[in-house]
Amino acid sequence: MNTLRPLLIPAALLTALIGIVASISPRFEYGSDMLGRPIFFFVAVMMAAGFVYLFAVWRVRTLPDSKNILLLIIAVGFILRVLFFFSKPILEDDYYRYLWDGGVTAHGYNPYARTPNDVFLFEDDEVPPTLVRLADESGRVADRVNHPKLGTVYPPVAQAAFGLAHVLRPWSLQSWKLVLFLCDATTLFLLLRILHYTGLPRTHALIYWWNPILLKETYNSGHMDAVIAVFLVLGVYWIVQQRLYRSGLALALATGTKLWPILLLPLFLRASTASRKGLAKTIALSGIILLFLCAPMLWAIPLGERSGFLAYGERWEMNDALFMGVGYVTRIVTSPLGLLDSTSETLTRFVVGGLLLGWIITLARKPIAEASELFNRLALATGALFMLSPTQFPWYFLWLLPFLALSPRPSLLLLTAMLPLYYLKFYYVAQGEADFFHNTLVWLEYAPVLLYSGYEFYRYKLGPVSVKDPNRA
Repeated sequence: MNTLRPLLIPAALLTALIGIVASISPRFEYGSDMLGRPIFFFVAVMMAAGFVYLFAVWRVRTLPDSKNILLLIIAVGFILRVLFFFSKPILEDDYYRYLWDGGVTAHGYNPYARTPNDVFLFEDDEVPPTLVRLADESGRVADRVNHPKLGTVYPPVAQAAFGLAHVLRPWSLQSWKLVLFLCDATTLFLLLRILHYTGLPRTHALIYWWNPILLKETYNSGHMDAVIAVFLVLGVYWIVQQRLYRSGLALALATGTKLWPILLLPLFLRASTASRKGLAKTIALSGIILLFLCAPMLWAIPLGERSGFLAYGERWEMNDALFMGVGYVTRIVTSPLGLLDSTSETLTRFVVGGLLLGWIITLARKPIAEASELFNRLALATGALFMLSPTQFPWYFLWLLPFLALSPRPSLLLLTAMLPLYYLKFYYVAQGEADFFHNTLVWLEYAPVLLYSGYEFYRYKLGPVSVKDPNRA
């Protein structure tokens, strides 16, 4: 009991705070008056949960690797998931797109060939009658799909997950959450295997399993990013065992869920002890698998300006700080050239892409001899991807979270407590004060993280952040 005591208080507080969020979720009913929703209270409770979580992370990293502690961690995490499972989604509606795509995919149609409006509003004369009937059967799903003028942006592996949820129970958010739970629980299992295999404390799984952002974005909002996490961790599980072909397959599946994991390939290859021939075979095999997986996305090309991929790649920008800062500098530098705003924005994306690519190359230059160094570099690479992205939605933090469980970095874990500020956007947009959010609150959201990251770089450079090991004398 004495070994459990340091985690009992944060466990109780975190359970209470998540319970409070779940209890107020009905006040965020879809279509209700935005200004009548308790947005500030919700944000405050989520931030409080974030700080309690950070305290729990600090405590668990100073405790021995005890079986009783691990059982407590798993049990509390399961309770937290149950609390959110049947709650009403708070300020998010992406899952309606998932449900629609899942229905289209499960019925054997290509989800990239048409926009929802092509079906809902009969904007395409060649829409099969089955799809029209499907829209009628979906009920409110067809009315609530966001950005219905655009095609889907979710790659084929994600579509398979959506389709599985539809097969289990059509148009059901709970069915989709069950798929997410299967992915989430598998990720935990793989993390525990990796921690055990590499000699790290299994209790560090708390960093993943208790994270409030993970809980809210997966089990309340129903975001799909838990699907990508399982393939990323599976890839790490296999690469630490030097099963290069399998890790390449897992990375291809992750890229087939969301396209960005291909950036991690240089780090996976660096961690391998295979010959050059083996590395070349892995690249070729992974490339063939990825081309096969992503072939259905070619049907999005005829959509032109209605392509979700094109719109997301060219125009999407939200809750960003560093990207906005790079854009500001780019406009100053290019203003004497008289470039259009759209051209400057495109140039900003190229500049940020170049910075990220340079960062990946820097991380991959030196050989990776130990698993701990691989984990650290994966966290640094994915952290940079998140921090430089033009879209820094809270659920994108889930890409990074499994790597932080393997190589904790306090600066990036601090995002758990700061990212809930994103949800104030909905209040300020409803008030007609969107500029205050975009130009002021965003910097308050990220300033502590950037400052702490600077301190970590000053003290540890690119190395792992050290902590006292309670298992050593």
